[in-house]
Amino acid sequence: MGTLFVPIFLFGSVNDKREQQMKKILSAVLVGLLLLNGCTKVKLTDLKVLTPAGAPAIALIPLMIENSEDEVVVVDGTDVISAELVKGDYDAIVAPVNLGLTLASKGNSDYILYGVLTWGNLYVVAAEGSTLDQAGDMALFGQAAVPQKIWNTVKSSLGSVRNEVYYNAVADVQLQLLTKAMNIGLMAEPALSATIAKAKTQGITLSIVADVQESWKSVTGSDNYPQAGLFIKKDAESGVKNSVKARFVEIQEFLASMNSNPDSIVSSVEEVGAERLGIASAAIIKTAWDRMNVEAVLAKDAQDEIQAFMDLFGMSDISEYIDK
Repeated sequence: MGTLFVPIFLFGSVNDKREQQMKKILSAVLVGLLLLNGCTKVKLTDLKVLTPAGAPAIALIPLMIENSEDEVVVVDGTDVISAELVKGDYDAIVAPVNLGLTLASKGNSDYILYGVLTWGNLYVVAAEGSTLDQAGDMALFGQAAVPQKIWNTVKSSLGSVRNEVYYNAVADVQLQLLTKAMNIGLMAEPALSATIAKAKTQGITLSIVADVQESWKSVTGSDNYPQAGLFIKKDAESGVKNSVKARFVEIQEFLASMNSNPDSIVSSVEEVGAERLGIASAAIIKTAWDRMNVEAVLAKDAQDEIQAFMDLFGMSDISEYIDK
């Protein structure tokens, strides 16, 4: 708050009654100046938030701890997320950025993108001695969805000559690698770290042979591509908007503390519970954390990265659908 200048008058021989009246006037002026300078308490509202399980839910830990008044509902998959973006029953919804923006652009959702919570976390993992420039099959997931669109963008830069075989989910890619049906596959964190750890117990050595995000940066010039974002209603009331703003700052501070103190990752996850978050364990998250790319960034500050990503979905102008 800026410094306030309040004039002080010398009343001299003015009688006591008039002096008291002048003091009241000055007090009223001072209060008015304070109000104009934003010193009133900002109204906040408890939030009802919907999020998919996994990395996006981890970003919302500050809203899920014991003393939080917010209601956070964690669900598997995107079917419920998609339906609720249309229905509008939640104050805020964490959703795949492409899903939320596409629904908004088609007029099917009143939610706009407030900020990005998770970024690209795709990697190529392979058995010992296996590479992308060798002939043979490769297991992938996410056909006609984000993983395939990203992979199609970067695979030439990685020199891949592999025959691509798509499966329903990253868990199916894991199965192919653990059964040695295939020796190379596309995976996402934290499933990747869990797969490498499980393979080790079976005497199988798996390792990361390509960072897809680095290739994306090389090909597109964008640092990374957004995955999950926090969406709010375009016409949300001020109390909700103020709360979202405050919570987002909490999330940023929480993630910064996780990055600076890896040991806090385990305690933070365990406070809420791995099962509720929809993850394998706190230990796996600690192992995978640096590659998960969980970072809270306001949409208005990442507009170029979001636009480069949405170009893949034929959306040429996102500006109308992000919070300013």
